[in-house]
Amino acid sequence: MDAAEAALTPFLGFVESPPPEQRDSKGFPLLRVEGWVVARVGRQQPRVRLQAGDAAPVDLVPDRERRDVTRALEPDFPVASSRCGFVAHVELPTVVGASAVPITIRVDDGEYVAHDVFMVRHSDVPAPQRADYESTWDRESVDETTAKVAVIGTEDEDVYAESALVTVGVLEQTVGVGGDDEVLEIGCGVGRVGAVLAPRCHRWIGADVSANMLAHAGRRLAGHDNVEFVHVNGWDLHQIADASLDVAYSTIVFMHLDKWDRYAYIAEARRVLRPGGRCYFDNIDLTSSRGWALFEELAERHHPLERPPNISKMSTADELETYLIRAGFDDVHSEARADDLLVRVWGRVPS
Repeated sequence: MDAAEAALTPFLGFVESPPPEQRDSKGFPLLRVEGWVVARVGRQQPRVRLQAGDAAPVDLVPDRERRDVTRALEPDFPVASSRCGFVAHVELPTVVGASAVPITIRVDDGEYVAHDVFMVRHSDVPAPQRADYESTWDRESVDETTAKVAVIGTEDEDVYAESALVTVGVLEQTVGVGGDDEVLEIGCGVGRVGAVLAPRCHRWIGADVSANMLAHAGRRLAGHDNVEFVHVNGWDLHQIADASLDVAYSTIVFMHLDKWDRYAYIAEARRVLRPGGRCYFDNIDLTSSRGWALFEELAERHHPLERPPNISKMSTADELETYLIRAGFDDVHSEARADDLLVRVWGRVPS
């Protein structure tokens, strides 16, 4: 913007989310729209109206702190309010046979009015249910890069390898993994942990609900001849025989499961482990400072009607310990620290 344009512009705004490549209803009845609007010197803070098709409009005055915006625009909008950000959930109409829905943005400062329109792809496919784990994670793992980001938020192989070593270290400190052990990972993903653990045990089995994830893991562990894969349904391990394994573990998986399915996998781990067998499970710790911060962030980020099916849900040590005890494990322990994201629990099958 040059000086002449700046002098004539009463306000300036931008829609940051959803970005153009993600403007799809994804089966949800609402669309989250996030952006900002700043006004020139002496002008009233603009009001914003958002409307999808002919559905009910959403009226708001931007009031979210966005100092990053005002710093960037300071030369042309030197005293614009830093409380210029907005987030709104816009109701999407049901449009039979339509491929797109127009989202109209109207900005009004009492004297000047501006309009803009962008299109959202309309999907009449119902939003996936949380328990449809297979479809959910197949969508999140169409290629290995996407899958890696879905698991731990990065595709960086160095970070991936380092995180796997940390997890294996935790397993060795809690349940122990020896060269003669037959080991099962529930929710193996792309084989992040299995690639490090397989060389340290007699047999490693990777179970996952997503065929895509198993394919990625198969490529990652192709050089190991003691590796097997099992395609599970998200709540049981019926393909695995009773009392056939020494160690069963699941890491950074339980946040994506309903409570009943967490317990179901723990009960199944009890079934497939031999006497003296060991189990380990973890989840985001609701009681830790980091876990509670994430809880609040997710509450703010997603309207109840647009929560993704794989949104993270936390646990407490009491919850996880209860599952192990009720499933029949002995010598149950847990570890939770205020500065840690995860709560960990482990136990042993009675000998």
